[in-house]
Amino acid sequence: MDQLPRPRPLRLLHLALRPVEGAELRPLPEPAGRRRPGGGAPHRRPGRAEEALRRVLADPDGGRALRLPLLPPAGVRHAAGLRGVRPNPRVRRDLPVDEGGALDREVTPVNGTALHVESAGEGDPCLCLHGGPGTDASGLARSLGPLAAPLGLRLVFYDHRGHGRSEWVPVEECTQDQLVADVEGVRQALGLGPVHVLGISWGGFLGLMYAARHPGSVRALAVVGAAASREFMARAEANARRRATPPQWAAYRALWDGSLADDEAYRRAFETIRPLYFHDGRLAAAANAARAATRYRVAVRNFLIHHEYARYDCRGELGRISCPTLVMVGRHDWICPVDQAEEIHRLIPHSELEVFEGSGHSPQVEEPDAFVRRLRAFLAGPRPGA
Repeated sequence: MDQLPRPRPLRLLHLALRPVEGAELRPLPEPAGRRRPGGGAPHRRPGRAEEALRRVLADPDGGRALRLPLLPPAGVRHAAGLRGVRPNPRVRRDLPVDEGGALDREVTPVNGTALHVESAGEGDPCLCLHGGPGTDASGLARSLGPLAAPLGLRLVFYDHRGHGRSEWVPVEECTQDQLVADVEGVRQALGLGPVHVLGISWGGFLGLMYAARHPGSVRALAVVGAAASREFMARAEANARRRATPPQWAAYRALWDGSLADDEAYRRAFETIRPLYFHDGRLAAAANAARAATRYRVAVRNFLIHHEYARYDCRGELGRISCPTLVMVGRHDWICPVDQAEEIHRLIPHSELEVFEGSGHSPQVEEPDAFVRRLRAFLAGPRPGA
């Protein structure tokens, strides 16, 4: 088996971004002889991506052993020289030491928000947009970071404004329009040209809007477990009612009705329903351990769910997406099910659809080798008009 290169320690970069005023089927063929008679799970040996991910998820320290490579120094220079940025002496914020390595202890935001950014791997840059309103990118970096080398990409993760290790701005500044504008701000601050964008879950919502509004900035778009409108919420509730145990149903209701008392209650509720997110619910324990470092902010979640989700509908924008687009979904996804992916696929010209038959909401965790193969083939494939 190929050995993954030994990564260097993690360094974090905090970006100061100016807020935006008025910011309003083709399944993979199974290799011959690898599927069991009767259509059961295939006999196979884990591939390079799965082995890498298993090593990380099996680590009992909750993620602190994961070391991601450094951002190039040019990123810091570009961040410092971002046009239109002015120091704000009134705002100074102490930040905790991150588990992964060196972290700037003090950050002086400039006319906006200090964002926590980290990266893994080498190659073409890919902005990875995390899901989970009111959480952060730590769990995504832990699950996707080991896939950077197999993918041949430089994966860039960051916590959205008001989330996790980024500055906790007032919740009213965390509109989806502002978060989409921040994606472009991150790209510019890192001095990057057009980038690949990978949006996971709610991050896929943001990725869809970003590709529609900034077509010149996106080389290719891939979304996983996403939806194009608020209509997914009714489907999610029906699926949860049917699948959930009584404690899971109570946690689901609390997550969506705004009754969670505090950030710790948010954590406990999410950990309770996490088995629903996997086709193999036994992975939930490892997923909870992988998110041990996640910072939860229930006020931001409640704002996004009740203010932003309630009016979310980007279907009218999807026809403007001109970059190659891959829409991915797990067959057993309960919260953003297959019909939501099919709708996105229909509305984006020349897009591709991939259904992972053995996955729930997170095929990058449940089927990492198939995920890597499909994403690599997509990024390496012919482009419309080429």
